[in-house]
This record gives sequence, C-alpha cells and structure tokens, in this order.
Amino acid sequence: MSVKIAELNISNKLKTPAFTSIYTNKIAKNIFKFADENAPLFIAGTTVGMSMLIRPLAIMAAPDTDKENKKLAIAKSIASSITGFGIMLLFSKPLTKAINKIDKSPQKYLNSSTIENLKDIKSDLKNSKTYITASQLLKLSAGLIIAMPKAILTTALIMPIFDKFQNKEKIKRKQNSKVSFKGKNFNITNSDFLTQQISKFFNSKSIQKIAKKIKNKNFEMIMISLTDIFATACFIHQNNKNKKIENSRKKVLNKNVIYSTGLSILGACTIDYFSKNKTENFIKNFKLANPNLKNIEKYVEGIKITKKVFLLGGLYYGIIPFLATFFADKTSKK
Repeated sequence: MSVKIAELNISNKLKTPAFTSIYTNKIAKNIFKFADENAPLFIAGTTVGMSMLIRPLAIMAAPDTDKENKKLAIAKSIASSITGFGIMLLFSKPLTKAINKIDKSPQKYLNSSTIENLKDIKSDLKNSKTYITASQLLKLSAGLIIAMPKAILTTALIMPIFDKFQNKEKIKRKQNSKVSFKGKNFNITNSDFLTQQISKFFNSKSIQKIAKKIKNKNFEMIMISLTDIFATACFIHQNNKNKKIENSRKKVLNKNVIYSTGLSILGACTIDYFSKNKTENFIKNFKLANPNLKNIEKYVEGIKITKKVFLLGGLYYGIIPFLATFFADKTSKK
C-alpha cells in the first residue's frame, strides 16, 4: 500500500512544470541518447571542452609552481584533447553506424541463439540490459584501441603548442619531424563488412556470458577508468621517447599525468558510489516522466554514462589538475 502511495506522489510531482522540465527536456534526452549511441565520441567531445577551458585555468591557478611546467601541462592537455577527438571522430562514426545496423536488423547479423541469450525475458533485444551492456563494452573499448595512436600524436604536438605559449616565431621544421602515417590503407567505409565483423563480437559466447554477469554492475565506470589508466601508460611511454622535451620536464609531466589519473579515478569512484541512490531515483523518475519513450533503456544507459563522464571529467579537468600540477612540481625538485 505504501509503495502505491509513494508512486502516486511521484506521479503527481511529475505534473508540476519545474519537475517535468528536468526529465522531459528535449535537449537532455538528446544528450542521453547520444551518450548511449556514441559513447566514445561523447566522452571525447566533453573532454575537448574541459581540457581546452577548465583544465588550463586549474593548472595556472596552482600556487608556487614552475611556470614552464605549467605551460607544458597545458600544452599536453590541449594536444591530448585535439588528437583524441579527431581520432575518435574518425573511428566511432563507422562503428556506431555498424552497431545501429545490428539494432535495426538483429536477425540478419546475429545468430538465433545469440538473440535468445542477449534478450531479456520482459523486453525486446533493443531494451535488453544484457544486449545494451555488450554493445557498450564494444563502444567503450574504442578508447583502449585508440590510446596508443592518440599518445603518439599527443607527444608530437606538445612542443609546437608549447612554443605558441612561448610566443616564439614560427620555426621551419624539417620534413622528417612531421608526423606521418605510413602503412597499408584500409577501408572502413564498407559498413556492411564492418557490421559483419562486429556481429562476431556479439555472437561470442564469452562476451554473452560477461555481459550477463556485469549488466547490473558499475561496468561503465570500470571501462572508463581502465581506458584512462591505459591511455596514461601509453602517454608516459611516448613522452619518455620524446627528444624535444628536457628530461627534467618529462619527469614532472609524467608525474602530473599519473597524479591526475589516479586522484580522478579514486575521487570519481568514491562520489559515484555515494551518489548511487540519487542516480537510481533520477532514472526511476525519468521513466515515470517518459512512459511512452521508445527504447527507454538506451536513454537510461545514456544517463549512467553522462553522469560518469561529467563526474570523472569534472575531477580530472577541474579540481585534480590544480593539485597534480602542484605536487608533481614539488616532488620532482631535489
């Protein structure tokens, strides 16, 4: 009886204009939908804004810190965001297109046993938590795949951006210093071919088992955190090979990145854990406010990703750089 009364109260509350605007706002719903369908690009896009604006301000605000180290950290932040967004834009578009094809015609690309395994009893395949989990595992893995090429391009761009901060005249660089990509050309425009390859991921029994096990767990935060850790390791590896940066400054930059990643993940996971109930309440109210919304579970997944991206990003690009820049500079001095 008390449960019905609580639901009635929520239903009545949803009728008020202020409350309804939070859950039925078209812009918010479009963001949630985009976050689900294009998780890698959503993460990269929000990163650009935060790393170009918020993080430089946080770094420059760090007290009693070497100005050159600050500029180097800002140059790294800008270079990382530009390269990350560019590569992800090229990579995620065909990936998302291919997955959407499977969404629309699962019988064409997936085995009948796969559809049965991924489909929940009370919902169709699109709204199945198991299927959505498997799909997000694939999408969020994109960050791991591009980590090394992103690190290579980031380290190549740090000094040119750093030089801009130094207000130096443009220096003609030798041809062999230009970033080049050599190798066989590959065609990823054939989306049907790519869809056929991606379908193998969903048809994998191992992936199906993993998706079932983690569908109700905080796998989004785990994937985003693992991506950040791996990306940090790739950057440090490439930064150590960069001959254009002084060894003493490499050490400071490496520590800055390690502190930023470690503190951000620790802080985000802590806040995410203690705000779990509020998130669940938000999702419950969102569902009540949008009873006729098609494929609502995809929006729910988008809400979870949006929360984690802004939570982790807010720490990584706002609060943590202030602390990381200060400690990295201090602990690197003899």
